[in-house]
Amino acid sequence: EPTTGLDPQARRVVWRTLRELRRRGRTLVLTTHYLDEAERLCDRLVLLDQGRIVLAGRPQQLILDHAGELVLEVDLSDAPGHAAGDPLLANVLAALDSSELEHVYEGGTLTVYGAGQASGSLEQQFERIPSPDGASRVTRRGTLEDVFLRTTGHALIEGADA
Repeated sequence: EPTTGLDPQARRVVWRTLRELRRRGRTLVLTTHYLDEAERLCDRLVLLDQGRIVLAGRPQQLILDHAGELVLEVDLSDAPGHAAGDPLLANVLAALDSSELEHVYEGGTLTVYGAGQASGSLEQQFERIPSPDGASRVTRRGTLEDVFLRTTGHALIEGADA
């Protein structure tokens, strides 16, 4: 884990050095918990969960296949009607269930993944998803963190030490 504990400036110096080694044809094997780092530095990667290989491949392809180029996050925690069983939330989830978009609702945040969808049609589909007053809504690009959470589960494992 070459950048653990480093400040942002030192981290970038290490990244530059690793890229230079790679440019010279060196093979590098890195371990990291920083998935943004893996996405930036790796040509290929292996995602492990509890010592088992979950996925392997090129970072961008894993993102497209398992999270999507775009991800929609709707934070409903400050919006009225976000509690489980509330009709407003039920309507939003029903609209999603009738689409081909995969989604997770957890802790007041609805995350909608666009895996396997073209980004142009995704933006249109995301626009059709209703969001109540008071909800914040962000469309962002998919990440390796999304891939990891989708393939290993969103919730922390009960009783596991962090």
